[in-house]
Amino acid sequence: MKKRYTFNFSLLCVCVLLVQNSLAQVNNSFSLPEGAIARLGKGGISLEDRAVAYSPDGTRLAVASSVGIWLYDADTGAEVALLSRHTGDVLSVSFSPDGSTLAGGCRDGTIGLWYVVSGREKARLKGHRGYIPSVSFSPDGNTLASLGGSSDHTIRLWDVVSGREKAILEEHIYGVSSVTFSPDGSTLAGAGSHGLVHLWDVVSGQQKPSLQGHTRSVWSMSFSPDGSTLASGSADQTIRL
Repeated sequence: MKKRYTFNFSLLCVCVLLVQNSLAQVNNSFSLPEGAIARLGKGGISLEDRAVAYSPDGTRLAVASSVGIWLYDADTGAEVALLSRHTGDVLSVSFSPDGSTLAGGCRDGTIGLWYVVSGREKARLKGHRGYIPSVSFSPDGNTLASLGGSSDHTIRLWDVVSGREKAILEEHIYGVSSVTFSPDGSTLAGAGSHGLVHLWDVVSGQQKPSLQGHTRSVWSMSFSPDGSTLASGSADQTIRL
């Protein structure tokens, strides 16, 4: 009798798991907006500009969440891996240009570098005193820029190979929410409050004249492929070139 109860309980657990899996698959596509093909992510998803990133070859999609970094197959939407050794919420992600390394900026002020294929942690970068809303690889993949929020207010440049800090940029007067490199890697742009886009010379670390025009905070930026134009999106509901 005891064996039968044990068997029935085991069968019930299997059925529950199967139902949960089926529901999860249904929820991935239930009531999607027009044009969307799947719903990805578990746990709280970061609202930062760098919360989602495609791998350079377009095969993987990384999503920053409260439980770690989710990796998805970009074609099928299937879960590939969960990188979860972070001690706090992951807020921002960035793939290296060759797609071999993934960086994750965390709420606890650390940055995790991960091998994409194996899912193993490559290094843990420490130095920021606040959460990290933005991380960005240089075009050659040798440098990682990270932005410290809260009481930090610094942008740090890291040597990706050694994991050592290369420079600290502290000369931005107003808050910055996101950072990105120019295509040639010579300039770092920071989306700032008060409608400013801050620019730094990467080699010298010196700040260049800021770009002005927006009337409210700048939240997102993107360089043109030749680096001659920068697009910025602002809370003033305009995009400027």
